[in-house]
Amino acid sequence: MARLPRYRPLGARIPSLPNVDYAGTARAQAAVGRTIGQQLDRMASVAFREAEMQAKIEGAEYGATNAPTVEQLQQAATPAGREELMPGGTGTVYDRAAREAALRIIANDLDTSARKEIAQLRLAAASQNMSVSDLQTQIDGVINGYAAAVYDISPAASSNFRAGIAASGNSAAVAHATNMAAQAEEKRERDAIEGVDVLIGEIPDIVARGDYVGATGETVTVPEHLKLHKEKLFAKAEDLDPSVLSSRLKDFSDATSKAYIAEVTNWLNDDPMSRMIELQRDKIEDPRISSLYKDMSTEQRNTVIDAAFQKTSRDLALDDALNKRNERSRDALSIQLRGEIARGISANQD
Repeated sequence: MARLPRYRPLGARIPSLPNVDYAGTARAQAAVGRTIGQQLDRMASVAFREAEMQAKIEGAEYGATNAPTVEQLQQAATPAGREELMPGGTGTVYDRAAREAALRIIANDLDTSARKEIAQLRLAAASQNMSVSDLQTQIDGVINGYAAAVYDISPAASSNFRAGIAASGNSAAVAHATNMAAQAEEKRERDAIEGVDVLIGEIPDIVARGDYVGATGETVTVPEHLKLHKEKLFAKAEDLDPSVLSSRLKDFSDATSKAYIAEVTNWLNDDPMSRMIELQRDKIEDPRISSLYKDMSTEQRNTVIDAAFQKTSRDLALDDALNKRNERSRDALSIQLRGEIARGISANQD
């Protein structure tokens, strides 16, 4: 049987095939996948944000347009009824945006309405002289009423409203209290001035009355009576400004001086000639006038005497004028009579 030839290596080497890095390839592929995924995520995020922004805008517009009025919230009988009036909700971005926008509109309306009502209360309180406590009670009622209208739909909004409007309510109450205090001060001053003026107006009667016997039998002179009267003036003038008091004290002094002068002048004018003699001799027969004249200052006495002389001079001038007119009348009558007599004699001769 024939033999087959055997393979014998000749010593030549076959080159090895290159190694393939399957792990590196996998990492590269994973990196590409991550990059693509990140890009897709970013695209999705941008798209989501844009959609979210659009939902917020549309929701806010809807909520602002459909927000219930303060009157509607107050008229709603139950918390559920008030909740039904609210647009939006707490679910989607759109719903939340709508509710938040509606709450902002409601909060603004609450603030405006409450401030307007508090201002009206302030005016009414001023015109009605309302007490500060009554005004504060009514202001609290306004605040509580508006806060209750929104409490069921948003306790936070109700709390914020109270905090914001409380300052306005306090300011109104303080302003009214200040105004009331000013009015009370003005009234006290008016009453004091009126009381002082009444006292000053009584001075002529006090002087005209003269000295009198008091309840215990003692004699009360005019100066003593006027002193008591001035003490009453000071008691009534406690609320007066010092400058006003000073002015009224001068009025008191002037009224006293005029009353003395008037009483003695009237006495003189009743019989100027004889009573001037009484003054010159310092023997005034009327005890009341005598007492008044002794209490008068030199200036006051001179005023009385000057007035008496002036009146006497006017009276004398008038008497002289009357006498001259009477003389002219007598002369004219005499001429007329002589003419009539002459005409009568001439007629008889004819």
